[in-house]
Amino acid sequence: MIQFKIIDMLSSSGNLFRITFNTAFIDSSNKLHLNRWNISPENLHKDFTKFEADFYVELEFEDYCHG
Repeated sequence: MIQFKIIDMLSSSGNLFRITFNTAFIDSSNKLHLNRWNISPENLHKDFTKFEADFYVELEFEDYCHG
């Protein structure tokens, strides 16, 4: 699980969203492309005030095994 938080000097930190994934779904490109329907909590899926309809997160991983 990876949590994304808001950290601001003027306000207290808060949770923005979180994602959970199985590493078996990382293909040879070493990238995961996650849209708003892949984030938690589920009430954020339709929260267009916080995230636009085309919101996405792309995670890029470095090679770990060289073999």
